[in-house]
Amino acid sequence: MVKIRAATLFLQPPSWESQALRSYVETRASRFAEAVEDLGLGGVVWSLRLSFPPPPQDVETERLAENITSSMEGSGIRYAAALHLDASDRRARELVDVLPAYPLYSSLRTPRFEDLRPAAKLILDVSRRDPLAAARLALDLQGSGLLTPYFPLSSNIAGREGLAVALLYADALLEGAKTGTLEAKIRETLKWAEGVGLRLSSTLGVEFFGVDASPSPWMDESIARVVEILSGVAIPEPGTLTALRRLNEAVWRGSVAIRSTGFNETMLPVAEDNVLKERVREGSLNVRDLVALTASCVAGVDMVVLPSNTDHRLIEGILADQKTIASIKGRPLGSRLIVYEGAAPGDYVELGFFGKVPVIGV
Repeated sequence: MVKIRAATLFLQPPSWESQALRSYVETRASRFAEAVEDLGLGGVVWSLRLSFPPPPQDVETERLAENITSSMEGSGIRYAAALHLDASDRRARELVDVLPAYPLYSSLRTPRFEDLRPAAKLILDVSRRDPLAAARLALDLQGSGLLTPYFPLSSNIAGREGLAVALLYADALLEGAKTGTLEAKIRETLKWAEGVGLRLSSTLGVEFFGVDASPSPWMDESIARVVEILSGVAIPEPGTLTALRRLNEAVWRGSVAIRSTGFNETMLPVAEDNVLKERVREGSLNVRDLVALTASCVAGVDMVVLPSNTDHRLIEGILADQKTIASIKGRPLGSRLIVYEGAAPGDYVELGFFGKVPVIGV
C-alpha cells in the first residue's frame, strides 16, 4: 500500500527564547496533528515530523533539545530535526551528550574537506555512547542544508513555514518494474502525494514546498528488490549502477509534473532494507560497493553499521570519497555511519526499531 512516509512541517520560530519557543512549537505541533485527523489522513500518513532551521549561534544545544522535546509531548508528534550545525561549530561536540539524551535528529554540515576529520571523530564518539543516537546524526556532505521531509538532513532553509511530504511506495515501484509500467506508476503516485500535501498545507495555512519523490525502503518494502528486478542481477553485481540510473531517471521524469523538493533520488539505507541486509550478511555487499553506488543514489553509505575496530581515519576516507562524488554529481548527499562496539563483520546487532542489522565489511 502506498503511504505518505513523512509529512514534515517546517517551522520558523519568531524567537528562540525558551518560553516563546515552547509556546510556538506546542501550538504548531498540536494544530498539525489536528489537521491530519480532521482530513481523515491518519491511515495514510505514516509519520508526522517537525523540521527547524539551524539554531542561532547563541542558542545552547541542550536547552534547545529540552525545549523542543518537552513542547512536542502532548501533540503525539515524535520526530523533530532541530540540531543542524556546522562541523566547525564549537557546539558540535555537545552532540555527544545531547543526542543520547534527547530523541532529536541532527545534521552536521561539512562544506570543506577539512571538516571531515572532526565529523568522523564525532561519529565515533556518539556511536560509543549510543549507536541508536548515531542513527539520528547525518552528514550533509555538500554543507548547504536541504529542504526535504527526510530526516536527519531535513532543515528549514526557506526562512518561512511550509510543508513537504515523502513517500513509501516500494510496492508500487516493484509492480511497475515487473510489468513495464514503472513511469506510469511513478507519475500516478506522485500526483496523489502532491494532492495530499496540498490539502494538508492548505488546512494549515502554510506554503506547500513539494514532494520528495525519492524511492526509499522500509524493511520488506525494499527498494533494493526493485533495483534487482530492473537489473536482473543481485546488488552490487555489474548492471546495478545502470538500474539505479534507470530508476532515478523515471523518478525525475515523473517529478516534472508536480511540485518537488529535496533529493528526488533513490535511497539505499542498509538498516532499513531487508534485501540490503541480506546482501551484507552474505558478504557480497561491502562499504566499497556502497561508496561506488553513491554515483547513482542519494546516500550510498547510509544507515551502515561498521565494526568496532573502525577508526576515524577510515570514516574520514568514506566521507571524503562520498563528498568527492557529490561534487562531481552536483547533487545533495547525506551519510549515516554507526560504529558498534564489540561487533565484527557478519555479526548481527540490535539497533532499536531498525531491528537486527548486520555489520558490514569494508
